[in-house]
Amino acid sequence: MAYSCTLILHMLLRLEYWRREGIVDEKTYMHELENAENTILGMPRVRDDVMQWYEKNRERLIGVEKISCVGYGANFGTAVEGSLKLIESVRCPAFGYVFEEFLHGPNDGIDRNSTIFLLGSREEELERMKKLQEFANGITTECFLFTNDFTEKLKNVVPVHFTDAQDFMTLEYVIVLQYLAYRISKDKAIDLNTIKYPEYYTIMNCKTKI
Repeated sequence: MAYSCTLILHMLLRLEYWRREGIVDEKTYMHELENAENTILGMPRVRDDVMQWYEKNRERLIGVEKISCVGYGANFGTAVEGSLKLIESVRCPAFGYVFEEFLHGPNDGIDRNSTIFLLGSREEELERMKKLQEFANGITTECFLFTNDFTEKLKNVVPVHFTDAQDFMTLEYVIVLQYLAYRISKDKAIDLNTIKYPEYYTIMNCKTKI
């Protein structure tokens, strides 16, 4: 919740600054506010889509061993944030990548034990991401593409009702990875109230101590 609140706060502050400085006109300003509202109002539907998909694929996901989250554009940050939440909750290796970076090196790490979450927003990279998914599905059964394209029939494409408003899409795509982190950890019976390595915080003199 804190992550999403911080995101929308900075998005709206940026929009107000653009308006004040004349970078956007009043029509564009109102259109962006409408995009923000529609994105927020659509978030429960995004959650419901992911929930329904998870229930059908639960047994596949609770056996996860290592995770890659891949996005492009603004969703590079979403992939990084989502991978952090998965590490903290599911407690297995998880890495966030910008799409182009993943294609040059990390791709060699794909094996039959890989779980890959692809964030396929409606931008020019989407078609290339579909090619990556098709390639990865020849190695692992667990490469999933989350997109609002309901016409795509490729294996493991997960259609979600994203609004895909350019400046606000990160608010809805992060729901996918946040929900998966919550449900997988819950179904693996991981007690998130128990610190895995309590001595770590003292040994490393972390800013956050227990």
